[in-house]
Amino acid sequence: MDKNIIDEFNLRFKDIPLAAALSRRGSCFEAVNAAFCSLLGYKEDELTALRPSDISHPGDYKREVERIINMKQNEEESLRLDKRYIHRRGDIIHCRCVFFPFGSEGHVAGLIEDYSGIIDEYRSSNSEMDKLKRSDSVKSSLISGIAKELREPLHMILSYSAFGIERLDKVSSEKIRRYFKNIDSAAKDILRFSNELFDLGTLSLFEKLETGTADIYGAVMKSVDETTDNYPGFVLDIERPPGEVTGVVCDSAKLERIVTILLDNAASLSGEKKRCRAEIEKDPENDTRIILSFRSPKCLESMSYVELTEMIARDTVERMGGWLETETSGGEYIQRIILNRVL
Repeated sequence: MDKNIIDEFNLRFKDIPLAAALSRRGSCFEAVNAAFCSLLGYKEDELTALRPSDISHPGDYKREVERIINMKQNEEESLRLDKRYIHRRGDIIHCRCVFFPFGSEGHVAGLIEDYSGIIDEYRSSNSEMDKLKRSDSVKSSLISGIAKELREPLHMILSYSAFGIERLDKVSSEKIRRYFKNIDSAAKDILRFSNELFDLGTLSLFEKLETGTADIYGAVMKSVDETTDNYPGFVLDIERPPGEVTGVVCDSAKLERIVTILLDNAASLSGEKKRCRAEIEKDPENDTRIILSFRSPKCLESMSYVELTEMIARDTVERMGGWLETETSGGEYIQRIILNRVL
């Protein structure tokens, strides 16, 4: 840490009304001013114990680093870009930033202006027609998903019913029992899907979420019984994490609903194995966040139902200050929620 550079930064920017910060790649903030602290809701000593990546939206930080490296390599005087910071409460703050080299030791200073208010004003001024178009788009996706997912079990019901009526007097009682088990299973799939759609209706795209705290491990355990009712014999492997990695900043009721949806997806993907694994851990790249992962074998040919539920869950998670990721790796389907940790 170069004291002369920090003193120079404080002399220029300590008392200005615009947020300002000084950092070096791979290190914590070396100096911040009061406006930057106020912008993000931290004290000065808390911010200087954090790295820029800890308070930057992950969707922006990689691009920011690449452009800062290009700025230095091309010996440009400054770099202007828009990026999102994450407030201590978990809120997303939209900012316009100017970054520039500061001193000769690889430091970069940034001047940051909050323009979230402009974005909020723009969003609130959207016409009802815009909202209707968005709603209609979601409705169309829902209807397409319903049609695709209901078609196969309905064909099974019709085929088995027709076959049973035609051959009832020509087959053994064991075969009749098997036919009716297949019909029962298909009907339950339709019922479960319909129930999930009604539940998803509570996750309105335009509903304002309350900010609070929740126990992410508790949310998982609450959803296990409901999932095993739908999938008899299903087993979830999970270890209780340390106490400091269970509290997250979010709407607790919505978190429980989303966890139930994703666990239900994991169970449906587990096929005959009827087993999946859940992990709750601190984000290795950011100590202020918690990751909940569901890992299950990918055994479904059709993923439309899973993708449909994830589409609405993803929007809700983002409005709680987190994000939802999915990937297929090594034969596993992984659903991953990242939320801000209660500090």
